[in-house]
Amino acid sequence: MTPTERPEMPTTSIVIDADVRDMRDLFLLVKRTAGTPGLLGYLVHAGIVMAHGIGDVEGVIRGAAAASSPPAIVYNHGSGATGNPDDAPAFADALDLADVDYATICPMAGKPVLDAYVEALAARGRKAICQCVMTYKPDGWIQHDGGWMVDGSPHAIFDHAFGAGVRDFMVPTDSPDIAADLMRHVVAGYADWERAELTLWVPGRMRAAGDWWGAGAVVYVNGEIAKSRDAGEAARDFARVVSKKD
Repeated sequence: MTPTERPEMPTTSIVIDADVRDMRDLFLLVKRTAGTPGLLGYLVHAGIVMAHGIGDVEGVIRGAAAASSPPAIVYNHGSGATGNPDDAPAFADALDLADVDYATICPMAGKPVLDAYVEALAARGRKAICQCVMTYKPDGWIQHDGGWMVDGSPHAIFDHAFGAGVRDFMVPTDSPDIAADLMRHVVAGYADWERAELTLWVPGRMRAAGDWWGAGAVVYVNGEIAKSRDAGEAARDFARVVSKKD
């Protein structure tokens, strides 16, 4: 299907992490926060999608935000791009049918998988957000921390994803040393005009990612709004903070 037209992305914007399991909670979260200044959209997780289906989740979000500009929907599929390359078209078809705008991919299974998922999403007008490192606290993720991934893998994943046309990247803010190392790699290896094409997605605590990378746009992904007593007020407060960074 043809992707829904969204407002042009500003230099800084907000995505609300809709980490809820109940459809009523999702509806109320969107109802109370839709129309927040600078709001790009909502990030949804595999739990609610597997329980209710991506189409129904999309319908609840669109219905709750009916009076506002159509929000973007980001599907945070934790194992996206870790399986068989042959699965990519079916994955992208499901998101296309539900008019989901973005999907996070964590391409730990190698270049063919990354290429397949990026190509399948792009062919349907959907965007991949690449995670070069998982954004939870990755103790034991990189080899020097006792993990399985070689120490240079975040660099290699970024380079290959950029070469494949990906321009949206999730910053691993829960692992500041790895994040800073990855940012230094990008600053050293990419020209100003290349970095200006990037959109950085910054979850959790806000950092000066845009300043470090020279990125064209920064999306702040806030997971606290959904947990607050007054989601609408929390979203407006956060929007005021973000607006000062433009």
